[in-house]
Amino acid sequence: FYLIKLLAFCSFIFGVIVITLYYPMSSKLKFFYFDIKNIYSEDAKYLKHYSGNGLWIKDEIDNEIYIISASSDNKDKFLKNVFITKFDNNFNIIESISSKKVDVSLNEWVIENPIVFKNNKQIQLEKNISLSSHFNFDKINKTFRDLNSLNLFELFNLKRENMLLGYSTEEVDLHFLRIISLPVYFSIMVIISAIIMLNIKRDKPYIFHVLIGILLSVIIYYINNIFSIFGLTDKIPIYLSVFFPIIFLSIVSTIGLVKINEK
Repeated sequence: FYLIKLLAFCSFIFGVIVITLYYPMSSKLKFFYFDIKNIYSEDAKYLKHYSGNGLWIKDEIDNEIYIISASSDNKDKFLKNVFITKFDNNFNIIESISSKKVDVSLNEWVIENPIVFKNNKQIQLEKNISLSSHFNFDKINKTFRDLNSLNLFELFNLKRENMLLGYSTEEVDLHFLRIISLPVYFSIMVIISAIIMLNIKRDKPYIFHVLIGILLSVIIYYINNIFSIFGLTDKIPIYLSVFFPIIFLSIVSTIGLVKINEK
């Protein structure tokens, strides 16, 4: 029991070191990776930005550039108060489209009751029109930059910005909670590993130990993923989606420790 306690404490300290030293460094390196990637990737053509004036999107389709401003409601799959300006490759205005409501559930947007501004004329169309885009509802509402490229302070700032703009912070909360719970998770995994090893007879082949380790890793991985999905889809609170697997594993490890202590 003393040996397991010592290993668990060392694992907890290691988790703290990962959060305080390794994670900020790795997030910075990933930030540089995305910057370098954007130089050589066509994804740089497609930009999304939230500001005090709402949502701004730059898109490029069939050698035409679209600048889109709108406000969005993350409770439904629509952009509201949308103004779309279409340019050619030399940034000469081709036409502008205004609409109170645009369905962005798919990459083929449906612009409802559009008003078209073209050749100094304003035309109110009676039917909806469609617009192909590289963005849809899921891509608009997700963080454009990978959360792993943001350190803890940047995650705080991102959450505050999303709250001010009325956008969902659940994905940021989930990522942040996973980070701060890492030391506890490390400790629990070491305890479970020690319990298993102390309960396996010495004459068992090494392949048996490897298979047990892989099986448990896969099971725990999928348990965490399932609860994360439940949290992001509002089936359960976001905090419970992170801490329930940890609580469950803690109970299992505690039962195992009691049995070992009795021996």
